[in-house]
Amino acid sequence: MAAGENQDLPEEVNVADIEALLGQLAGIDACRVVCNQWGAVEEIHILTVDGRHPKQTVRDIESALAAKWGLQIDHKKISVAQLEQGDPVQPQRAREPFRLVSINTINRPGKMQVETRVIIRSPEARDMEGRASSVLSPAQYGRVSADAAVQAVTGLLEDGCSVHLEDLRVFTMTAGSVVVCQLSVIRTRGDSDIIAGVHPVQGEDLVRAAVEAVLAAVNSHQFLI
Repeated sequence: MAAGENQDLPEEVNVADIEALLGQLAGIDACRVVCNQWGAVEEIHILTVDGRHPKQTVRDIESALAAKWGLQIDHKKISVAQLEQGDPVQPQRAREPFRLVSINTINRPGKMQVETRVIIRSPEARDMEGRASSVLSPAQYGRVSADAAVQAVTGLLEDGCSVHLEDLRVFTMTAGSVVVCQLSVIRTRGDSDIIAGVHPVQGEDLVRAAVEAVLAAVNSHQFLI
């Protein structure tokens, strides 16, 4: 079954059965399952109360349904809201973005190489360095810096999820140049997405613009959940 497709419930399973099972999972205070007219799960809404990370709750739900009935549910169909003591229901907070910490570009004329070192900070405030090198050519500077940024981001992802740079191009427009990058996101369970990011070139700083284009793509996509 392709990622994102609905899976019909087995004949012996109904919505009440699913809600009863999910209600027994750690931290879940309430749940509601929505099926379409053909009996396929369209939405699962969860309320948690113990401060458990929403990502872990989603994984618990996927594992429980797969183990109990062999149901494969796309994680995008599961929404998690957290209830804090004394507060009304609050939706999952938007995560902090990946951020650029530093860039260092080194020209190595003797080796005819340019090397870029990029340090990226994750939403959890962890830092990771990525490095990439190529032939000593200004045309390669953007690609090399983007490769370094992708390497750093991949090192910060959990559970083997990885990011790959598919393409990077510079376009000259009326108000100036912009960098456009295309990335593929591959998860451990085998599904993937293509995402893209854009960032203007400030002055002639193509290196920074390429890194920021990568981060724009990553930050626009909730592939960590």
